[in-house]
Amino acid sequence: MGRQVLTRSLFFIATLLAIGGLAQADTITFDLQSGSLSTGNPGVLTLQGTGLNLQVNFQPPTFPDVNHSGLTTVTIPIQPTDVIGAPLTIGGVNYNGFQLAGNVTFSVDLTNPTVTPDQFFVSDTRSFTGTLAVIDPKTGATVLTLDFEFTAKVTTSLAGDPCGCFHIEQIVTQSGRGKYRIPNNAPVPEPATLLLLGSGLAAIGLRVRRKKSSAE
Repeated sequence: MGRQVLTRSLFFIATLLAIGGLAQADTITFDLQSGSLSTGNPGVLTLQGTGLNLQVNFQPPTFPDVNHSGLTTVTIPIQPTDVIGAPLTIGGVNYNGFQLAGNVTFSVDLTNPTVTPDQFFVSDTRSFTGTLAVIDPKTGATVLTLDFEFTAKVTTSLAGDPCGCFHIEQIVTQSGRGKYRIPNNAPVPEPATLLLLGSGLAAIGLRVRRKKSSAE
């Protein structure tokens, strides 16, 4: 009776693991509990979530002139950044000492900015998307690519120019939630590993069953 229960349990676990491995997509998605961005001096991008703790300090870009016509797409480049001393954990793996490079993109509606004696700004809730490459500083090779998205309230500060146009001065968000994705070949349990483990458990279960049949 005990062997029969063990055999069935092993087959059940193996089946679940094998199915789980086959069902995996090309990327693995995790929750992003907190994402925020500031283009101050320095600029700061912070991402925290399941197995993720990342803070990037980057040189704030010079934004081009914009206008009042509808949505304006803003892309913030992040040049290869040395993050030694800053937290850098992705997928539960520590990448301290590596570099980051990539970009963050969002769209802002500049049709009706708010104008006060001290400020000229737009404040609303927007979705941010981005990609970061984790780079080995010794070889220059990209060891991992991280895609992320989060939704947060953002304040876009503007400044007028003599030409009558205006430009974006600064972008600051509150903390937002979203998702992040890494390739399934990153140093986390992969579908192939799960499938191999499932196959091994199935083989053990089959061997136990054959021994039982021979004994009978």
